[in-house]
Amino acid sequence: MAKFIAALVCLAFLIHSRAGDAQVLPGQPPNSYAIGSEWYCESGYRKQGNRCVNIFAKGTDQTPAAPTVRPRTETPVQPVEPSISKRHPSPDPKVYQVQRDLKSLGYDPGPVDGRIGPRTRRAIETFQRDRGLQSDGKVSRSLASALQAEIQENMRKREAPQPRATEPAIAGIPRFVWPTWHSVMSELPPAKSMSRLSPIEVYEAVKDHVWVIVAGRGTTEFEILRELSQGSAIAVSADHLLTNCHVVKERPLIAIAQGKEVKEASLVSADPSSDRCILKVAEASLSPVQGIRQFSNLKVGERVYSVGAPSGLERTLGEGIISGLRPSEEGRFVQTTAPISPGSSGGGLFDSSGNLIGITTFLLKEAQSINFAIAAEDFWR
Repeated sequence: MAKFIAALVCLAFLIHSRAGDAQVLPGQPPNSYAIGSEWYCESGYRKQGNRCVNIFAKGTDQTPAAPTVRPRTETPVQPVEPSISKRHPSPDPKVYQVQRDLKSLGYDPGPVDGRIGPRTRRAIETFQRDRGLQSDGKVSRSLASALQAEIQENMRKREAPQPRATEPAIAGIPRFVWPTWHSVMSELPPAKSMSRLSPIEVYEAVKDHVWVIVAGRGTTEFEILRELSQGSAIAVSADHLLTNCHVVKERPLIAIAQGKEVKEASLVSADPSSDRCILKVAEASLSPVQGIRQFSNLKVGERVYSVGAPSGLERTLGEGIISGLRPSEEGRFVQTTAPISPGSSGGGLFDSSGNLIGITTFLLKEAQSINFAIAAEDFWR
């Protein structure tokens, strides 16, 4: 090793000493020097044939490689995307409502976005086939009516108290039987003056017409205050009240209350399919409503008030508007934003003059402020 280093030092000394007058031999390659008649490669190079190559370069050829020329590729022209409005049409409120209704009934309309796509069409077609309708997958007025009718029926079944598996006879209490439907009242009371009252004035005008209903299967339920059905009723004559059938279903013992006053009532007319029931008290001492508005005269957007007994809180006032008028095969319904809750069934929906326009009957739990009342006029039909 020492000899190798010494040789390098000597070689470097020779190169330095001969730099000024270095001779060039014929055929001497670059990066070399001549000593006598021989040429040698400079430091960092080695002799290869008739040339000196860099010992640190890859391969055996110090000639720089030619730059790689990649073939030019043409960039494909991308098609222009259509505008957002064409790919995603604006939401349609009718489609949006149909999608919500389908979803509430257990169908799969896809995203509830107001845009009709393949999944929405399939859900519509499935619903139409299930109901025996023409299966065209289109959004139409008849489809919306069919969906609303199905939702209303489901809500009635959901809110109706479930009867016991067996109903044993109770001594002194008759078995529950639906009476036949017939209008037991006189002519429809005409609507009062259409002068608008304040909420306070409306409440004072109608509060005495609203009663709490409590219905049970036997006296024991009243004694222990358990398994009772509670709702509301509206006095329309001195001895008759309107309510919903699901409040008194399978419960032959019925009582109405207002403050500290309690009266026994009996079921005298019923149409369970439309949830219309009429009660009667023995003593003709009720304060009836002053007027009934006809369904055909109602307007969407009118201010209305609900008065009932939600959760047993008697004569509770709520305020809203008529948000829709929904005629169907089973009857006519007033859609409203006026609040109703369990216990409000059978309560009154009044206009701003204190006229009765409907009997509150059910709500859509999956939605917000979508409540329904049976048109009051239908109790005289």
